[in-house]
Amino acid sequence: MRASSLGFITAIFLISIQGLSVVTGQTTGNSSISGTIYCQTGCSAVGLSAGAPVNVAGKVQAVMIMALDPTNCAQRPDWPWTNGQPNEQTTFDSSAQGHYTLQNLLPGIYDVYASADGFQLTLITPNHITLCSGQSISQDGYLLPIGVTPEFPSATTLLIVVVLALVAVSLITKRRTKKFSTSAF
Repeated sequence: MRASSLGFITAIFLISIQGLSVVTGQTTGNSSISGTIYCQTGCSAVGLSAGAPVNVAGKVQAVMIMALDPTNCAQRPDWPWTNGQPNEQTTFDSSAQGHYTLQNLLPGIYDVYASADGFQLTLITPNHITLCSGQSISQDGYLLPIGVTPEFPSATTLLIVVVLALVAVSLITKRRTKKFSTSAF
């Protein structure tokens, strides 16, 4: 009896150190992310128009931040392939016009980063991508040329937005105050 329980404990230990491939039976996935990388702004510095696909070599990388169960797409923080692993990446050349495909991804929640020659490394998925088993998702991205800062609204535009927001809050507050004062006991 002692030998079989020792064998059972050994098997549990081996399963725990083997990680996700033992738990789910997967070492590669059947999901993909594809899209096109475009120039965002300041593109004349690299000979492009804003919104044009990048025409230089680049790289796109998917970083898993949470593993998902392939059977029901539930989050599995207890599985070992979380916290930035595994990293899947692909490259594209200038003839691809910014098009990329990340293949064989495991089910997970991913951040996707892109870069290209003459462009800044950029997170192109500010809200993460949830990728269930067998899913194919399209995700385009926009890069800034190196040395170009993002364009922000002018101070005048921001002031107008703030004034409009304050007016709206004031009107809402007046309506609520009037409603409560007219509903006498």
